[in-house]
Amino acid sequence: MSKTIAISQVGGTPAGSGGAATPANVTIGAITYTYIWGDGQQSSARRPTSLRLQIAFTKPLGWTGTGVHAYVEYPDQSATTLFKLGTSALGGGNQLGGSWKPLDLGQFQDDGSGFITLDLITIPDQTVNIRVYLVGYSALSDPAVVRATAVGASPSGVITVAPPPTFALGEENAQNVTGLTASTQYAVNSQGQLVLQLMVSWQPPDDPNFQGVFIYMHRPAQVVTAPPGTRTGTLQANALDVNSGLQVGTQWTQELSMFPVTTEFNTLYALSVDTSGNVNSIIVGTTPQVTVEIDPPPQGNAGKEFTSLVTNFTCSIGYPASGDGIENYTLSGSATIPTGDQTFGGYQVFAHDQANGTDHSQDWVLGTAATNGSYNFGPYPVQSTPSTLDIYAVSFDVNNNDNTIVPGTTPRVTGISPSLQTAGSLIGTRLKASTLDATLSTSVGGKLGVPDSALAIAKFASTIRPITLATSDPSLPDAHYPAGTYYFNTTSHTLKKVAASGSTWELGVNGGTDIIANTITGGQIVAGSISTTELNTTEIKVGGGGSKPGQFGVYDGSNVLIGWIGTNGGNVGAWFKTCRVGGSGYSTAPFQADSSGNVTINGATFTLTSNGITTTVDNSTFAGFPSGIQISDGTNVSALAAGVVTVAHSGVAKISASYSGVTGGNIEVWNTTGSHTSFWSASGLQFDGTQVLTSQQTGPGNTTDVTDVATRFNNLLTALRAHGLIT
Repeated sequence: MSKTIAISQVGGTPAGSGGAATPANVTIGAITYTYIWGDGQQSSARRPTSLRLQIAFTKPLGWTGTGVHAYVEYPDQSATTLFKLGTSALGGGNQLGGSWKPLDLGQFQDDGSGFITLDLITIPDQTVNIRVYLVGYSALSDPAVVRATAVGASPSGVITVAPPPTFALGEENAQNVTGLTASTQYAVNSQGQLVLQLMVSWQPPDDPNFQGVFIYMHRPAQVVTAPPGTRTGTLQANALDVNSGLQVGTQWTQELSMFPVTTEFNTLYALSVDTSGNVNSIIVGTTPQVTVEIDPPPQGNAGKEFTSLVTNFTCSIGYPASGDGIENYTLSGSATIPTGDQTFGGYQVFAHDQANGTDHSQDWVLGTAATNGSYNFGPYPVQSTPSTLDIYAVSFDVNNNDNTIVPGTTPRVTGISPSLQTAGSLIGTRLKASTLDATLSTSVGGKLGVPDSALAIAKFASTIRPITLATSDPSLPDAHYPAGTYYFNTTSHTLKKVAASGSTWELGVNGGTDIIANTITGGQIVAGSISTTELNTTEIKVGGGGSKPGQFGVYDGSNVLIGWIGTNGGNVGAWFKTCRVGGSGYSTAPFQADSSGNVTINGATFTLTSNGITTTVDNSTFAGFPSGIQISDGTNVSALAAGVVTVAHSGVAKISASYSGVTGGNIEVWNTTGSHTSFWSASGLQFDGTQVLTSQQTGPGNTTDVTDVATRFNNLLTALRAHGLIT
């Protein structure tokens, strides 16, 4: 129980007063109280162990204190009103006499929370006022407490504390609830399970110490009679008791999965729980209670009372191997599981001896089928006088409740009759597997035999050695691998054999000793199986002369021959429709021949050397003149370029003939030393830069004189005209 009372400061010095070493007064705020209860045992003598006070306080601005020192007047001795015990004022209305000695509860260092808690205060047995003093202290000062009635009183506050409640056993911790009701019903939950719902409601009391209720109901022990092998068995006492734990609302619903065989009448109790978690005792006549009737669940038609039946149920008998001579049998089969029925939990396989007629009380369970509907049970010994069995598929719901066995309703297979199999003869499949060599098995197609891949090499006679498979060479020597034994290496895909020494492996086929000459033809070689590695040699011969391919052919993307090397018809040599030669690649090759027969040389020099003469085509500069073609005998060079013909001796030009669109044709001649030149052009003839002959001039005409000089003059004119120098 707790209570909060707002308290005004009583007495004290205003905040901020006092010496520098004495902290200013704090202001006391709300004071609350609660009782600390004992160990929680349910007992009528249970009482609180102590009273707890919580005091809030406020520090003034700039407070220099370390904490507060707490003192208590218990009861309040400094009240302005009289403190009464019972109905009379103590001391006839006078304040208590004697020395004033408040309880010193010690120092409480300030943690910033704004409150302190005082514990272990004696429990009052009647309502009492308690005064609390809070005196600020510091490392240098811890002032004495000053009574509230004195001058300069310390800050204090008063709280009125009521004694803790006391209740009778059954209501010793918290008041009981009212309006308790309880009922039950059957329903199918979200998982498809049939459940028993228990629904309880109540009204909480107007008790601040009340926290909630604890619902308890005792169900008597149930002994369920069921066929042997079922999953229910015998329920122990109290196994079905209902315990809710703490419930803080006004109602509670619980799902129960165990149903009564006959109607039950059970008593349900609502036990109040206080705020400390203490539960009231169950006291008949005090504890709220109601009687709850629980009926058995509703049942469907006989044979399918709880859930749906399986369909397509099958059963077949088998006779497994026996290691000790006992005849055994197994029962296996399957069924179709019902869909859409959330109550279906599975099915069990029951066996019924037809000798028992309609009495199914002695039927026994073979086992529970798998979730996919299949089953396989056994082995069971075949009796000397075998029984004839009917096999039933009995469905059970998700709560493990079995349908009853009803012939004609419950799915079944009739007339299963185990029989002895030997009849005086030995059956190979019935031999005990552990007594057989690993080479043999009793399950090879239902017969005794050698399983696939079970025959080891050691099982063969020494004169018979099969070709074995291995990822690496088996260790040698080995008696199982004598000389001449073959094996195939599945890693390298090679056939190997044991050498004559018996200690090493060698290739299974040696070309020098194991292959007869001329026995391998082209048709025996797999196309594409010969790679460059197998063709590694210094020469591959093609052409005529026999014992070699005729040619290497080159074809384009349309499978048209565009080149060959070797013989082709009557031609011998090589031909390429297109060809590139030189350079660092096809696109940069300087010598190029295209499919139209055009041949070009790009960025290269063409050199022809024969008879001591070298002809060079390189489009370079020679003797100061552009030169496309140069012809040299080692000393004299003739060069030809666009518009220029040059003849040189020892690298020095001697004759040069050129043409330009500006000056026309020119011929220049040097002497052996290169110091004198002759220059002949359309404008005339120059020697060493001096014009000595120009174009034809108009002559002066002949003279008519007959003198010797005149004759000579006329002859000169005739000669000049003959040379075309004058007209």
